[in-house]
Amino acid sequence: MKRNKIIIVIVILSLIWIMGCIYTNIKFPKANIRECNINETIENEGLSFTAIDFIATEGEEDSTLGRSKSYKVELKIKNTSSDVRKIDLIKFRLTRLDYSNGPRLEVFLDINDDVDTRLEPNEEVTLYLPFTVHECSFTKQQWEKIDESNWKLLLNLYPDKVRINLN
Repeated sequence: MKRNKIIIVIVILSLIWIMGCIYTNIKFPKANIRECNINETIENEGLSFTAIDFIATEGEEDSTLGRSKSYKVELKIKNTSSDVRKIDLIKFRLTRLDYSNGPRLEVFLDINDDVDTRLEPNEEVTLYLPFTVHECSFTKQQWEKIDESNWKLLLNLYPDKVRINLN
């Protein structure tokens, strides 16, 4: 008798969980993917983005994190709207299928002159986005082929997944 009650409770909880998953997927549908390649322009939220260059350099050796690799994306951004727009640096992500990392903001401030993240209508700015990838985040085989990775610059995640193919 007690075993039957436990089974019934498990079945009811499972049905509630399944209904919650279905409801969530209906309320928040899968993101539309919009992407372009390097030297092509893509629009997002009143701004146009063009990745001009993608540069890889050797990083530092760290006793805790191991070797690192530094990447820099040269990104041209233009305000195509009639309103002042803010560039949200935290949204930008260097991604590949199994990895994602945000920009190093302390390095960003060092390599970009007179940074103002607000753009007036039709104003254009070129920014350099620095990213650091650490060896400890990958297997040995993945790290050996890290430069061959299919890197993308993610500009927005939802409702449209907007990204630029970097190589």
